[in-house]
Amino acid sequence: RDGGRMKEQHLGVLREDPHEDVRALTDHYTVAAIASALRDREDTLQHCAKLLSDNRLDELSKTLRPYEPKYIVRRRQSEEKVLDLRRGGFDNRSVELLRKGLNRLPRRVSTAHSKRAGVVLPLCNVDGVPCLLFEKRSRALRAHPDEVCLPGGMVAQGD
Repeated sequence: RDGGRMKEQHLGVLREDPHEDVRALTDHYTVAAIASALRDREDTLQHCAKLLSDNRLDELSKTLRPYEPKYIVRRRQSEEKVLDLRRGGFDNRSVELLRKGLNRLPRRVSTAHSKRAGVVLPLCNVDGVPCLLFEKRSRALRAHPDEVCLPGGMVAQGD
């Protein structure tokens, strides 16, 4: 072992090089997402330890199979994580890919401004074509009247 890592294998979660892997995880995932993945990994390890102590080796083998090097490499090269909307618009799989991708983005709330705002990304299909729904601001508004925008706005007190 070298600094807590096994020398003979370099099978990170996202990248082959453990250093690149850690950098990718910290740059692209929220703390909550990493903590959840760590909890899932711990649950799997405890389940495997129980199977081993009960001498249920066939079940242990089946549980650990996805962690074999050939399956890890296959998952890294898989195209199922690619968002392809040519198949008739948004479906559950594409929305889930978008949700997961957005949840991985770092969440930095700036304290430079006392007011915070947010927007909604309303996704829809129109005749099988993936679309993003916009709204048009009222002409009566003081700021940015009659402009096309995403729905959302300033965070009100109590939100």
